Amino acid sequence: MKKVLFAAIALTLALTTSSCGSNLIKITVDGEKYIDKTNDITYYGAPVSYEPRTVGAEYAHYGDTVLCQIKGLEPTQWLTEAYDGIGSVYYSSDTVLPTLDMFEPVQIYICVEDAITMQIGKVDTQSEVDAIASALTDGEATDMPLAGDDSYHLKFLSDTYYGIYYDVLYIEDSASGDNYIYDRGTKKCVAVGSLMKTYLPDDVETTAETAQ
Repeated sequence: MKKVLFAAIALTLALTTSSCGSNLIKITVDGEKYIDKTNDITYYGAPVSYEPRTVGAEYAHYGDTVLCQIKGLEPTQWLTEAYDGIGSVYYSSDTVLPTLDMFEPVQIYICVEDAITMQIGKVDTQSEVDAIASALTDGEATDMPLAGDDSYHLKFLSDTYYGIYYDVLYIEDSASGDNYIYDRGTKKCVAVGSLMKTYLPDDVETTAETAQ
C-alpha cells in the first residue's frame, strides 16, 4: 500500500517579519539562564524532545538570535527559535516541563526528516496512542542500537499542551531484529518489537505535497 508523503501542517512556520530593534524584548544570557529583565522572567533551554507546533510572531532576542512566540502558549512561559527541524525551545523557570506521561497525548504524527520534515502517517485512536506512550514510559530501558536501518520521528500531540510536540525517535534495526523507541531528552531507549509496524507504510512515494 502506497502513501504519499505530506509536509506536516503543524510544522509550517507562521513567522512575522521584524528586526532585532527596540520592539523586541532584550534577553540577557547568564550561563544556562536566559533572563528577561523587563518582565523579571528567567528562561531555560528545553530538551530536544520539545518542539513547537507553529511558530508565531517574533518576541525577544539575545544577540543575533531571535526568539518567537509559540502559537497557543503564553510567551511568558514558552518561546522558540525560528524552527525548520532545528532550533531550540525555551521555558520559564515557573513552568513545569511535562514528561511524556504528563503530556496526555491524543495523537501521534509519524514523520521522516531529510531537507524538510514530512508526515507519512498518524496514530489517532486513543488506546493505540496510550499503548505507544506506555511502551516508552513503562518499558525497561535498554541500550540504543549503534546504527539502525530506518528511523522515524514520533511527534506526540496534546490538547493540554497544544502548542508543542513531544518528539521521540522510532528506530528499526535489522542487526538485532528488534525495533526501538528512543527519547533524546531523557536518553531512555526501549525495545518495542512490532508495535509500530501497523502504522508504517509498506511503500512510500517520494513526491511531497504540502498539507493545507
